[in-house]
Amino acid sequence: GIDEQDVVFSNVDDEAYCESCYNDTHCHCSDCGDETYTEDSIYVDNIGDYICNSCYQDYYGECYGCDEHFHIDDLQWSDSEEVSFCEYCYEDNRSNNLPDWEVMSNDFVHTQDFGIRLVNGDSFNMFPSRRVQGIEIETNFQTEIDKHDLNQFLRRRLINHHRSNNDNYIEDNAGVNVTYDGSITGGDHRYGLEIITMPRRADLLISDLTVINKAVKEWDGYISRKCGYHLHIDSRDYDWQHFAVLTLMVKCIEPHIYAWLPPSRNTSQWCRPVSQPISSFGYIDGRDEFVDWYYDDQSYNNDKYHSKRYHGLNLHSHFYANQGIELRYHSGTLNEDKMRHWSILWSQIVDTCWQLGEKVRQEMSQDNLWTFGKTKLYKSLNNDLLSQ
Repeated sequence: GIDEQDVVFSNVDDEAYCESCYNDTHCHCSDCGDETYTEDSIYVDNIGDYICNSCYQDYYGECYGCDEHFHIDDLQWSDSEEVSFCEYCYEDNRSNNLPDWEVMSNDFVHTQDFGIRLVNGDSFNMFPSRRVQGIEIETNFQTEIDKHDLNQFLRRRLINHHRSNNDNYIEDNAGVNVTYDGSITGGDHRYGLEIITMPRRADLLISDLTVINKAVKEWDGYISRKCGYHLHIDSRDYDWQHFAVLTLMVKCIEPHIYAWLPPSRNTSQWCRPVSQPISSFGYIDGRDEFVDWYYDDQSYNNDKYHSKRYHGLNLHSHFYANQGIELRYHSGTLNEDKMRHWSILWSQIVDTCWQLGEKVRQEMSQDNLWTFGKTKLYKSLNNDLLSQ
């Protein structure tokens, strides 16, 4: 028998237990204090005690990384994974999922291409920058156009153009592709396609755009309010300091950029302005920190259609697919003069910001500066803006 003083009565099942058996099978919820069966409760690691199922459902959860249980205040939700992590697993997961980022040399960027070049080499009479650029031309058509037919037509037209000038493409690769684009159709504009060029350099870019524009017009292509003109510029020599300089510069000149374009571009959901305030630039202090900052507080993921791609200055194209910096500000156009000046403008901006980024890197290294906000460039621009 068991001494009466050693008997423990359970309120859960109204049964009597010895103290040892009771402790093996019963517990009290650390949260609400109610008695419950141990097998019907959950041991929460970071508090070192049991929680009843009811309290667990309301206030606790499991870390997707380590499978341990935590109070919801100690868990962080990951938008990209759509699961919760404890603090340590969240940081590990975030770091593991940040984009791969290899910085190439400036000489590499100025000399490497994507296979689109001429037998007799590049020329720089109309276009001084050595960076390759890729183009996306959104255009509507009066009638339905088969994208494969148009693609073959453009390819033949480009190759024949250069053959007639005795400056054939290497391996006759015209580097052009046509895709459907549902974003530019609807209403009175039933038919739309997007013409994408592989990156090319300097005068070849402008020459080929002239041929493409003329050919599209022959197929009754036209520009509506829905269309945009997107420019990609090689940025494989950019480290975080260069991107910080570029983003800050663009932030400063954006009002002028939008003023040059139709008013609809300023309110378009496809080319939104830089989202970060000027003051926030000062706290950037590294690659991962820049990515977190650019993606508005640690929201990077490798979704092609991440919302950050729909800014006038799109760096998601660089981080997600290594497709360089994309400029989405410009309205649709089939005017090669506009295209040429737009390419020259942005290549000069990207080249200049690389040079300034080099100075920032050297200054931060030499003066042991920990944040971008301590640099002379940021202080100067920030003071100028505050004084206006």
